[in-house]
Order: sequence, then C-alpha cells, then structure tokens
Amino acid sequence: MTVRILDRSFGGIARVRVNYTQTRTPIKYLLQVLLISGLSLIPALSASADILTPIGRYETGKYFQSAVEKIAVTPNGEMVYVLDASELDVDRLGLSFDARGRALFNELPIVKASRSFGAPTAIAASEEHLAVSHQADNGILIRISTHGGQEVSRTLIDGDYVVELAFTPNGDQLLGLIQGELLVGGSPIGDTPLDKEDPEGQIFLLSNFGPQQNLTVTNFPETSVQAGKDFRLGDGETISAAAEPEQIAFGSDNNAYISLTKNNAIARLNLETANVDAIIPLGTKDFSDPAHGVDLIADGVAKIEGAPFQA
Repeated sequence: MTVRILDRSFGGIARVRVNYTQTRTPIKYLLQVLLISGLSLIPALSASADILTPIGRYETGKYFQSAVEKIAVTPNGEMVYVLDASELDVDRLGLSFDARGRALFNELPIVKASRSFGAPTAIAASEEHLAVSHQADNGILIRISTHGGQEVSRTLIDGDYVVELAFTPNGDQLLGLIQGELLVGGSPIGDTPLDKEDPEGQIFLLSNFGPQQNLTVTNFPETSVQAGKDFRLGDGETISAAAEPEQIAFGSDNNAYISLTKNNAIARLNLETANVDAIIPLGTKDFSDPAHGVDLIADGVAKIEGAPFQA
C-alpha cells in the first residue's frame, strides 16, 4: 500500500492517492485517518487494485482561511481530533459508519485551550488520553486530558517547538520530539530566527500521567552514530546540535524509531532506558560524480555537471 500526497495548496484540502493490495480491513482504518476536515480521497487504479471511492468527509468551514495541520485518531477509531492552524482549540469528532459503510462524523464539544497556553503544535491520542503541545512563553506546555475533557496533567518543558507527539502502543508513555535546526552557512534551515540560538533536537518521555508523573528528556549523543556512512552535519555543529527529529514509529522490539529528516538518518530510542542507543545514517550523495550532477548557477542556462561536495 502506498499513500502519495498530490497537492496541499488548496486552502488546507489535500488530495491523496491510495494504491493498495491489502484486504479492506486495514484500508477501512486508513480511511478513518485520512477522511478528516477536507482531506479527500482521489480514486486511483493500479493493475492489482480496486478503485477506492470517498466514503465520508468533514469540513471545518474555513476554506482558504486556514489549514488542518495535525490529526489524531484513537486506537479504536471512534474518536478523531483535528488541529487547525488558526485556532487554539482542538476539534473533536466522533466517527462511525452506517449500514452502507459511509463515514459519519459527529461534532463533539471542542477541547478548549487558554490563550495563555500559546499555539498548539502537535496532538496524539491513546485509548484513554489526548495529549496536546503548546508553544508557551517560557517553554513547551504539554497538556494531557481524558477523552471526556477532564485535564489530567500539565507539564512545562524547556524548548521551543514540539513537532510530533505519539503515545506508545500500550498508551503508558507519551513520546515527544522537540525541534532542532540544521545550520547551513551559519543560518538555520527552517523557522528559527537568525538572531536566536540554534536549538538542539531532543526527545522527551512522559509516564505515570498525573500529579506524580515522570519526565525524561534526552538528546542524540555523539557515540550513538553507527560507523560506515556519513551523518549529515551543519557548519561547525555536533551531532546533538544538528539532529532534527520529525516523525515517530514504534517497533515490536520495545524501541521507537525516529526520522532525522534533514540529517538523512534514523535514530533508535530504547523505551526502557529512554536513551538513543543508535543513529543509522542513510548516507550521502557524491555530487562530484557526473552521474549525480547538479546545476548550481542561476543564469537561465541548464548545465548539469559534477560539483565538489557531498550531501
């Protein structure tokens, strides 16, 4: 099964092509995830696949005003949360299917947030809890609540921006990624202002949600990089400063795997020790090889040739 985002430029509406060869059971759950707030399924035909047709749609009513940035779905697929770029609150939807298999969205009371919390940046849902991260004036605020809206805990963490939240498969821990930036030419690639210190990418783990909860924050140590391939660093940076985590996946081996997108690498986090015990670089490309030539001169003339660097 492959999912390709074809276009995200039309006022928050995404067009998604899905080619699949699996059974309809996992596809039904995929539809639960994608058919949220203006996300449209565009039917696609492949040699070994049926044609998928849309089964439901939910719209925020803010066409060309804002965009859906994050969604979270409970493991049972019955509750969906939508993070809108222009709102502090989180939309909450009940999701069910009628006898004909069409998705039915039931708008529930929103998850309200105080303006003092700052803009929400990421959300995650487990069987019992919802987690939302906010950019606060003095750090990062993590709020955990029940699906009924009762707040369980608030945690303030040093840092600028959470790019991803995810509950572990058993729901006992919350994993979060704090944004880092890769420096090129002395300037960060991303949203960090030029007059602000380059932040380190970090990971945090929350457990025992409530008044006595545990918080562990870890970074990406130099010793964790596996030999054999180059790890992409910025100018004069260490690995811990250059690491820029983006996405989370959980393995069956009690590890979490974290993509370091701009570093072209994968980090492995041991969930028992809360330590990064391996970073696997995916290598660099040698642009001095004519087969990997590039055109670096903006002169209106196409000239593909080798260049003396790797990236």
